[in-house]
Parts: sequence; structure tokens; C-alpha cells
Amino acid sequence: WGYSSVGRAIRSQRIGQGFESPYLHHSFFSAIDRRGQVPVVFNCGDSNLHGSEPLVVSNRIAITGYAVASPIGCTPSSIVRSLREGKTGLQLTDVGLGQPIWYARIHDEFSQFAAEAFAQLDGAQARLVEIEPGLGYGYAVGWEAWRHAQLDSCPPANVSRVASTLSSSKGFLRTYLYAHSQMLSSSPSPLVDSGEWLKAFSAETVGRWIAQKKGFCGPVMATPLACATGVISLIMAANLIREGVADVVLAGSAEYTANVMNLAGFLNMGALSPERTRPFHRNRSGFNAGEGAAAFIVESEGHAQARGVQPLAYLVGWDYRSEAYHITAVEPSGETAEFALRQTLRRAGWQPHDVEYINAHGTGTPLNDQAEAQVIERVFGDSCPYVSSLKAHIGHLLGASGSVELALTLAAMRVHFVPPTLGLDEPDPEFRLRFPRPAGEDVRIQRFMKFSLGFGGHVAMVALEMAS
Repeated sequence: WGYSSVGRAIRSQRIGQGFESPYLHHSFFSAIDRRGQVPVVFNCGDSNLHGSEPLVVSNRIAITGYAVASPIGCTPSSIVRSLREGKTGLQLTDVGLGQPIWYARIHDEFSQFAAEAFAQLDGAQARLVEIEPGLGYGYAVGWEAWRHAQLDSCPPANVSRVASTLSSSKGFLRTYLYAHSQMLSSSPSPLVDSGEWLKAFSAETVGRWIAQKKGFCGPVMATPLACATGVISLIMAANLIREGVADVVLAGSAEYTANVMNLAGFLNMGALSPERTRPFHRNRSGFNAGEGAAAFIVESEGHAQARGVQPLAYLVGWDYRSEAYHITAVEPSGETAEFALRQTLRRAGWQPHDVEYINAHGTGTPLNDQAEAQVIERVFGDSCPYVSSLKAHIGHLLGASGSVELALTLAAMRVHFVPPTLGLDEPDPEFRLRFPRPAGEDVRIQRFMKFSLGFGGHVAMVALEMAS
């Protein structure tokens, strides 16, 4: 479906039998072994600039670089320190709603973290970043992930086979609101007259900017799919590689949520908690919003080896679905989420007991946490792995939540630390889940999963394996 809202509306009518595919339809997996155990040969006309030799795509999808800008830090060391020390970025903040709310601003490290990337912006882009901080967050993490993967010093084989799925959930809304206010004024700013403001609203803008700066010419796409945006961006990246469209993909998501249009709706529907959020707590009362971004360099293992770069982790299984139930509420039975979870395990070639940790969506809302817990209990039973949510540390970053939480998890896994759910002193007694201790767990984890559930019924899950 070209637009997820149209797909959602059609699917809500239950047209056809067993219609469980995502709104964005792709015929992926048709040519691959379901466990990813065999290489795939594609006869791709664009496999190189001068011919059409078959391209052999590695049977593993590698993450070779990542970067994150979060409310608890922008470097792996500061992030892990914050997780170990139980720090939160949530503070009572005035965002213009007439009352303060708990909100997580980006960490003070960001200005230094983003300095090199911001120095490459032209005048119009720099002004747009001032208007819409989410653009700056996404651009900075994309730039840093590229550096972390050594793509400047060990460049890709073919710039036409480098793509981007780096996205935003809402689009970069403040640029559009700014342009509208300027058009109503008697003297519009030169920025509005430049035309860049209109295109900057689009969810793929950050990927477009980085493509222009770095000179890659593969597809630049977006996955604006509510809170599942970041995880589905990774899935789309893996699929572009599996289909033979790209060798390297910049994936991830960015979000700046501190605008009245976004937050007033959440406040009016009672989703925002009047206290610091407490996922999986017996007295949980909603979520708190936050801001941030994370980006990943995803590439075929063969391409990474050819560049001489060591993978950090492998993306070994994934699935994404749609519930067709409600615009905001999760489907109570969790059938679609359970199906996606089982599909992810099957594609990874894992049994439930192989999973050692789940980074849950865990919003702190009564219904989300209940539905998520029930799905985990049904699939894992007595072999339940560690389960925790990071939203009490960083808030709910909406479209950036999945990618930022995955990046924080990856930072923790690399130092053999399982992060806890902050403030979980009284877990809901109905949940038969295995929560880490309040101080976390010093355990070496090899296989873990990330869940994302988004407004509109979006469900996305990925399975990852740490590199040796």
C-alpha cells in the first residue's frame, strides 16, 4: 500500500481471508532459505556500473556501525554508565501545554557529538535544524554511524548500491508549521522562498541530506510507521540487501516530540503519565515523551568482509505485521504480535529457549504492557528470557523509540550488561516474566530480540546475534 493510512483503512474492513501482511507490501523472502542458511544469487542489472554479472548476497545481514543521540548520553560509555547508575533523562518540563509534563530532552553531550556533522550543513539546512531539532538529531547520528562503520576510509564497492531507510514517524513537522506561519505573515523569510522548507518536512529528508553529502545513489526511502518506524527501517534495510538492491543501507529513525500538536493529543487521550513512567509496574499509569535518534549501517556480511570491517552484530530474523484493530489501542488478544514473534524466531532458526534477552516496547500504559507480557508468556513459557524496557530511562521517543532502544541495548550487550526497567520495584503480579534485578545483570548475552508496537496497529520485531 502506498500510504499506511489507506492500507489500514482497507484492512480494517477485513477484505480477503487471512490478510495479515504489512501495509507496505514487498515480495521478500521468495528466494531465500527461511533460516537464512544459504547464499542467494540475484541477476541484478545494477550489480555494477558497467555490467550485469550475478551478485552473490551473503546469507547474513551485518550491523557494522551505529550511533545514537539519547536523553542519557550520546556515546556508548556514557550510555552504559547511565544505565548502570539508574539515571533518567525525564524531567518536569514546560513544552507549552499549560502545565509541565515529564519529558526527556537530548543529553548535553549532543552539541559536541554533532559538531563535525553540523559543520557540513549549508545555510538553509542549518536554519532548518534550528527550527526542527529532529532533523539535526537524525543527520548527526547518520553521519556518525557512517564514520563508525569506516565507510570513508574503507568505502563501499559501488555508491549506486548504497541506500537509506533512515526515517521519522511524523515527518519533520516543525518545518511545515514554521513555513505555514511565515506564509501567513506579511514578510516571509528567505528560507520559505528557497523551497527547501517544503521538502524538509518529508520523513526521508535526513537520508537525502546524507546521500548528498556522502555521494551515494541508491534508494532513499522512509518508513513513517508510528512507534515501529525505527525497527521497520532496519527490516527494510535487510530486505533491500536480501533482494540484491543494495550492499549497504543507512537505517534508523529520529524524532523531536516537544511540540504542542503532538503532545496535546497524547495528553487529551490520557496516555501521558502524571508521574515518571514505570513499565510493567502494578501501578503503571502511562508514558512520558522524549526525543532522540539512532542510526545503523547495515550491510551484507560479504560486503563487510570485502571492506575489511568486523561486524558488531547480525540481524538474523525479523517480521512486521498490522493488527487492524484500533488507531491507538493494542489488540487485546495479541494474536498478530504472537504471529510476528513466531515468524521472527522461525526466520532466525531459533527456538524460544535460544533467546536470552528481550528489549520490550514496554510503554508503561496498562493495556500495552499487559498485551505484550501475555504474548511473551505464551511463546516462551517457563523458558522466558530476561525482559526489560528502557522507556523509564529515556521516555517514549515515538518514531525514534525502536532504533534508540536497540542502540542502547547494543551498547549494553557489548559490555555484557542486561539493563533493568527503571523504577520496577513492584512488578505487576499478573506478569510471569523474568525481569533483571534493579541494578541490572552482568551477563554475557549472545542472542536477543527487540519488540516495537505502534499506533495504527504496527507490529515489528527483530532478532539479533552478537558477533564473536
